[in-house]
Amino acid sequence: MTRYVEVSARDGHQDVLRRASLGANRANVVTTLSSKSSHSMAVPEIFGYQFVRRIGFGGMGDAVLARQLSLDRQVAIKILKPLPEVIEAEQTVRFEREALLMANLAHPHVVCVYDRGIVEGRPYLVMEYVEGGDLRQRMTAEQPMPLDETRRVLSDVANALQFLHAENILHRDLKPENILIDDNGTAKVTDFGVAVQLSETGQVTRTGQIMGTLDYIAPEQRYNRPLDERADQYSLAVLAYELLTGHKPVGVFPDVTKRNPQVAKDVDRVLSRALQQEPDDRYATLAEFASELDEAIRAPSRRQGLRVVLPTALAAACVVLAVGASLILNRPDAEPGREGEDRPGIAESALAGSNQRPGRSPVDPVLDQSWMAIAPASAADLQALQTRWAERLRRSVSEKNSLGMTLCLVPPGRFRMGSTSELIRQLVEDSKRRGAAPYVESRIRSEAPDHDVEMPRPFDLGATEVTVGQFREFIESSGYRTDVERTGRGVGRTAASWERGKEFSWSDLGDLEMEEEWPVVNVSYFDAQTFCRWLSEREQVTYRLPTEAEWEFAARAGTVSVWSSGPDEEQLSEHAVFSPGAESMMAVGRMRANPLGLLDTAGNVWEWCGDWYSENSYSQARLRDPQGPRQGETRVVRGGSFINLASFQRPAARQGEVPGRGRQTVGFRVLREIVVGETGVDRKNPQTR
Repeated sequence: MTRYVEVSARDGHQDVLRRASLGANRANVVTTLSSKSSHSMAVPEIFGYQFVRRIGFGGMGDAVLARQLSLDRQVAIKILKPLPEVIEAEQTVRFEREALLMANLAHPHVVCVYDRGIVEGRPYLVMEYVEGGDLRQRMTAEQPMPLDETRRVLSDVANALQFLHAENILHRDLKPENILIDDNGTAKVTDFGVAVQLSETGQVTRTGQIMGTLDYIAPEQRYNRPLDERADQYSLAVLAYELLTGHKPVGVFPDVTKRNPQVAKDVDRVLSRALQQEPDDRYATLAEFASELDEAIRAPSRRQGLRVVLPTALAAACVVLAVGASLILNRPDAEPGREGEDRPGIAESALAGSNQRPGRSPVDPVLDQSWMAIAPASAADLQALQTRWAERLRRSVSEKNSLGMTLCLVPPGRFRMGSTSELIRQLVEDSKRRGAAPYVESRIRSEAPDHDVEMPRPFDLGATEVTVGQFREFIESSGYRTDVERTGRGVGRTAASWERGKEFSWSDLGDLEMEEEWPVVNVSYFDAQTFCRWLSEREQVTYRLPTEAEWEFAARAGTVSVWSSGPDEEQLSEHAVFSPGAESMMAVGRMRANPLGLLDTAGNVWEWCGDWYSENSYSQARLRDPQGPRQGETRVVRGGSFINLASFQRPAARQGEVPGRGRQTVGFRVLREIVVGETGVDRKNPQTR
């Protein structure tokens, strides 16, 4: 006999009707699911999960909302439908590939897979449940989405695609239905049914079969030509066009600005390039496209600028001139780690000997080298420059934000980045004498060649690393789960050693009794990025991770010695928490500050930076505001940690860490961008995330 469980969903409430009759040794259990639509399905019940309702359906399978009983959490289960034998074999292989691809991915903008299996011959995936539905449900036919929301979605999706490409995965089916939006407005890419490893493009497609959705896929994908990441770039451009206009770019289509006058003309230029038929005519990388698109969407349209009406013609003329001449001193609001266009800033004005930029407000001070921190600089001179900038910006040298976090003003300037060949030689010899692993030598050599770098913009930098208490407020406010909590690969202390285990996380270091003022650890690069985004939205001003050039410039604070504290190790012990074999970090801010007011830039814990790590970054870096390589496998961390030798505490010391992992020795501090206008600063710069 058969036991049936019928579950329906009416207006968000569950109606459970159970009719059971006992069978012999084994009973077939079938659940009939219905939703608010007229569609229904019957699926075999999966042990350990209680089905609630269906949340999606398609030609190859259905998705149901269920409760995982062992962990008492909601999950989404994707179940493959019974199909004709030939199609079923291929779809089963594809389903298995999707499970294996997604199971190894951990990113805040990619839906997680928790489990997979087969029930009654039908494969299924157990995935993270994203309650807000898909992007299509948030779109209005033939109407553009608001620019703020569009930028946020495109930024999230671009971050996800860049992560996938770094993992050598092409998605191949990007469309609104495959982008889920959670209750916080965060976009997450899902449905990897046709995703492939870059090395395998074309190997899972039958001859003549087109994979992906026609309106969104690139021409080379439509005609089964070789693919690379530029195919996903094309799909992202289609998505961007549709969000900005309410229409897909089909056939001969008008520019975005013809359909949406609120958008700046630069958007037309950027999308025109990304939507080229030939891959070679598009951007070289998706990161480059995403950065330029984000900047173009942020720019006000000409029509917006002309809508301001003031009481007198003279006042109106003055405002138009001021808007045209204002100098925005922050970089594009895009994921750190990719190069953008060089844009003129105060440094160029000073170095060119110009006493006045064209159109600059006459109330601004003359910007020459006296406004720049040029190393070597004494502590007194650097602090005097800090004060001058604070007065110009009508603020204090240091400020507290809504989390009680102290942020210190860092003026623009120039410094020598990296280490000299002689110092590198000495460090390499020392590492060999100690019998250090070979990778230590390669990290040391990555500090060459030393080179002059110009930082053209002032910025605020956290005086310390983000603390456990500050991170806790983020977690409790957002409901976010860190990568370590998702993967169960945290590091904690047991007895006298550090070990990995699923019980350890940012809030639990095992036998160590954590303090709220300790730097938060067991956080990934993506966790740190998500914290910055949350804080940006909370305060409506841009927070992000510093680039490693920004980090080193601030950590050196005008010094040129081996350590920012001076030439010998004894002085370092007054500024840094470090000792090989140390049991733990300590509360932030207990050591001496550098001349800019920054603490713990040496020791305590390493700090995530925005750049991709490469051993030859410096040989290819630009000299003005370098952003690091365009892609890579690991992200830069800086500053050394409590368990490292003194040589790791140098401001030039650098290494790479896998961005999706957390460790007990890696935390982060935040940078807050400063926007300088015609009369000073507007720190509440318009956030359009």
